[in-house]
Amino acid sequence: MQLPVHKLSTKQGVPVYIEHYPDVVVPMSIMLCMMSGSADDGDAGVNGLHHWGEHLPFRGTVSFPQGPSQIMGHLSHLGGYANAMTQQKNTVYIAVAPKTHWRDAAERVVEMAARPLNRPEDIEAERTIIGQEINQGNANIDRRNFYHILRSLWSGHPFGRNMVGSSESLAVMDLAAIERMHKVSYGCERCSIFLAGDLDPDEVMVYVEQLLERMPTGVSPRHIPHVYDPLPAWQGGVPGVEESEFDASIVTLAFPMPAYDLVSDTDNVYTLLGALFTVGMLDSPLYRIVRGERQLAYHTSASSYGSRNGGVFRLAAKTSRDKVDEVVRAFWDVIHLPELRSQERWDLVRETMIARHTMRLPNPEEGTSRMLDSLMDSCAVENEDRAFERLLSVPRATVFAELDKMIEQTGRVITLLGK
Repeated sequence: MQLPVHKLSTKQGVPVYIEHYPDVVVPMSIMLCMMSGSADDGDAGVNGLHHWGEHLPFRGTVSFPQGPSQIMGHLSHLGGYANAMTQQKNTVYIAVAPKTHWRDAAERVVEMAARPLNRPEDIEAERTIIGQEINQGNANIDRRNFYHILRSLWSGHPFGRNMVGSSESLAVMDLAAIERMHKVSYGCERCSIFLAGDLDPDEVMVYVEQLLERMPTGVSPRHIPHVYDPLPAWQGGVPGVEESEFDASIVTLAFPMPAYDLVSDTDNVYTLLGALFTVGMLDSPLYRIVRGERQLAYHTSASSYGSRNGGVFRLAAKTSRDKVDEVVRAFWDVIHLPELRSQERWDLVRETMIARHTMRLPNPEEGTSRMLDSLMDSCAVENEDRAFERLLSVPRATVFAELDKMIEQTGRVITLLGK
């Protein structure tokens, strides 16, 4: 299904991307991306600041001082919702509603980004809530492992920080720090908006321009992902081990990814590389060896985490403490399989991806997420079919060349050890 993407710009210079859906699609989705995230916390002085910028607007804004009842409750009654998330390179506000109420959704995401009240009582309430979130993250094995990997690979770099902050930063957070963060990070110059649904672009633009009059201006411009300081040098073979109180262990075999290169299409290369390992699930090379033949783990995965600064490709599995070394050996055995480098495997991966693409259903929520992801990965937003064509155009030799770089000298075993 061809879903055209309209690329427009408001008089404030804010890019607006609208993916148009057939009239039979009832919901619409909107995302407002502020191109500043946890990696920018240092600009305002306290780790976790942008996470507070995600939370506090739900306590109240200028137009919605009652907070949840007016922001989330209203959309919930319509069958929709509002949410927000903090990532390393951006902070995103999201709303979904019936297309007949698209203005309600649009106003709420702009209000949350532009005019949070940040009242003293709101700050104290969120200090408690964020503290609980930090504790919950420490008690969640997958979240704990994710931050263990970041610390192991990029300690001292903005990408090595915990996005939600720490108990230490929580204790010193105050209004002055939060206002400083808004002053240096939030403004039309760092804002992009994504909409998906059966919407009239001209009508949308008129209203969005009105809403953006509420948004501050004067921050340094950034409509594509920022390039931060170089990542720490990759230390091949250096392990990262952290003891934990969990019953299970998570073992990761990590490899360096180059910086996202818009010419060589790095994000698509690593998407295909991960698919070589996992397409077919239980019948895939990774699952067949780690789970089926050796019974070392219930679930295993291959994934990439990249940026314009570089990143990490990783194989991972939950297992028991006494099986960690066996899992690592299994990972290496999978990497060395001739099957991974065969024409038959390559053809199967492509055929599976084509089948999934053909089977997809129109979903505005997925549409806005996909547009945001493409902006973060390739600094451009394009039609889904065109993006898929670009994925399939990646040469087999390019992907296999990255596979051949996965050698013992560069691999790093990072383990969260359970009891």
